[in-house]
Amino acid sequence: MKFSFQNKLGAWALIALVLTAAVPTVGCNSQSIAQQIVTWTPTIVSAADVVAQSVAVLDPQDAAVVAGSVAGFNAGANLISTQAAAYLASPSQNTLQALQTQVTTFQQTVNTAILQAARIVNPNSQQKLLLEIQAVAVGVNAVLALIISIKGSTAAPASATTIKISQIVPYMDRQLTVQMVAKHYRESELTALARVAYADNVLVQAGF
Repeated sequence: MKFSFQNKLGAWALIALVLTAAVPTVGCNSQSIAQQIVTWTPTIVSAADVVAQSVAVLDPQDAAVVAGSVAGFNAGANLISTQAAAYLASPSQNTLQALQTQVTTFQQTVNTAILQAARIVNPNSQQKLLLEIQAVAVGVNAVLALIISIKGSTAAPASATTIKISQIVPYMDRQLTVQMVAKHYRESELTALARVAYADNVLVQAGF
C-alpha cells in the first residue's frame, strides 16, 4: 500500500510522541529559542553558497531551470543570519516580525527551487542539486519551526499559493534530513527522527 503524505506525517508524529522523552525540550523563553535559531544560520548560509556554486557550473539549459529561484539564495540566507542575530540581541516583537517575514519568504524561495530542480533533465545534475537545496531547506525549516514555537509569533504562509511541504516531500531524502539534524544537535538519529517529525507536524499545522 502506498501511503499519502498525511499518513506518513501521522506515522512520524506518532514516533515523535513515543520518543518525546528522548527529545530535548525546546526552551520556553524567547532568548533560548533565539540562540537555537542563530546556531542554524551558518548551516543555511553555507548550504546556500554551495547551491550557488553548483548552479554556476551547470549546463546553461539546466541552470536556466533554477536560475530565477536560486539567484537570491546567498542574499536571503545572509539576511536570515543578520536578523536572527538581531533578534537574539533584542528579542522584541519588531525583531521577531522581521525575522519571521524573512524566513517565511525564503522558505518559499527554497521550496520553489526544489520543484524547479526536479525538472532538470540531466539525472546526475538533478540529484546533486536537489540534495544541496535540501540542505538549505533543512536549516530554514528548523528555524521556521522554532519561530512558530515563540510566544507572540504570527508566522504563517503569505497566501493560498504557498508551496506546501507535502509538495516537496517527494523530492527530499528523509535520511539526509535526519542525519543533518542529528549532527547539528549531536544526538542519535533516532532522537533526530523524532525531532524532525515534531517539526514537520508543527509546520503543517501552521499551514506550511
